[in-house]
Amino acid sequence: MHLLSIPCIAMALVNFYVGTYYLYFYSKRPQIKEHLPFALLCLSVGFYDVFSAGLYNSLSINSGVFWQRLQLDSGVVISVFLIWFTSVFIQQDRNRIIQFSIAYFIVILMASFFAGPKLTLSTLYPAIKNINLFHGLSITYYEGVVGPIYQIEIFSIVIVYLYFI
Repeated sequence: MHLLSIPCIAMALVNFYVGTYYLYFYSKRPQIKEHLPFALLCLSVGFYDVFSAGLYNSLSINSGVFWQRLQLDSGVVISVFLIWFTSVFIQQDRNRIIQFSIAYFIVILMASFFAGPKLTLSTLYPAIKNINLFHGLSITYYEGVVGPIYQIEIFSIVIVYLYFI
């Protein structure tokens, strides 16, 4: 296990604990609507952390692209749960921009599932990165070039998050 994956696993455990804790809260008091989307948000961030650790431990482009795809797809899931939590928390769940954003991200997620590698990620287009930290700790990321669907996803996430600021 690569040293840089240890903080990711630690954060995943924290997120899984908090997510499970709030699922328990929701099961006991379902009238508090914020608990469910917050729990699902924490759990999805926990999975993102696990996928990050997987990428850090990848030793080939095939393995790296697998974990990178999971990271990018979990970014959409995180966005949906964050929007849902925020809308419930600020009592704006009937807001059309919020409803559209959730539907839009679900469409992007479905597109990433069914689109070909040229539109998402492919091992044919590697983007291997070698990073050295403080002339001691180094890591190699075996990633692929991000295709148009994931580029649209990342841009959309930034725009929606800016809306919520």
